[in-house]
Amino acid sequence: MFYFLVNSLVWATPTLNNINNAISTYNSHAKFSLPTLDSEQYGSLKEGMVVTLLDQAGQDEPQRAIGMLLSSVSATKLWISCQDPHFSQQSSTTEKRLSLNTDNSADWYGFMDMPWPLSDRHWLVNVSNNTSMAIKTNNTCWEHPWTLVLGETAKVYSHIGAAPLSNISKEMVDAAIFTPVNKGAWALIKVEDQNLLVYHATTVVGGNIPSDLVIKLVRSTLDDMLKDIETRAQNDIPSHYTDDHSLILGGNGKNILLFD
Repeated sequence: MFYFLVNSLVWATPTLNNINNAISTYNSHAKFSLPTLDSEQYGSLKEGMVVTLLDQAGQDEPQRAIGMLLSSVSATKLWISCQDPHFSQQSSTTEKRLSLNTDNSADWYGFMDMPWPLSDRHWLVNVSNNTSMAIKTNNTCWEHPWTLVLGETAKVYSHIGAAPLSNISKEMVDAAIFTPVNKGAWALIKVEDQNLLVYHATTVVGGNIPSDLVIKLVRSTLDDMLKDIETRAQNDIPSHYTDDHSLILGGNGKNILLFD
């Protein structure tokens, strides 16, 4: 009986108030702030479900899809699982880091294979770690935001033919439609003994596809994506992130050490 009580305390779910306080702390230093949760959304988190939300910065702004998952898996394992370039987060999307910049930001190219007769989409984004946030929150909040880079998709040409772009040709790149809006972030927020894993994206794909349809598609994939990240973090990352694996930067801008 004593063991049961101790174990229950260790894995106790943080209160709604504590989660929202942690989100508010995150928002004080974030590039992109997050909404706080209501009691119904909190109930879903407690049940281990992915909570999905839609919001927008203004009436004429595109909608943003947000996914949140409360996990007992360690922060470093979750972070590696969502940042490791060996893993794809969405099966329809191919992504490759094109360059690592002197400020420790990186330029990533993404290509989305759309079903016929729709044109493929692609984008180039600059991603970074909000190291200032990590410092100011004593490493309890990490943010990995990205914003669109315009006019430089020719950078991808020299990477065509090499994994993971082996099946993408120059003609496919030239024919794809460049997304006019693409911004978002990965976030990790420590709440007591657990971690709130967050992904959010504001995307306009251009062309003849309604933005509402795209948002619904993104929102529908968040559940599987975040759950897959958690499962991989728990089951695969401890044996994968070892030996000669290249080091991955944490949200504080420091290398995460390899597992033994």
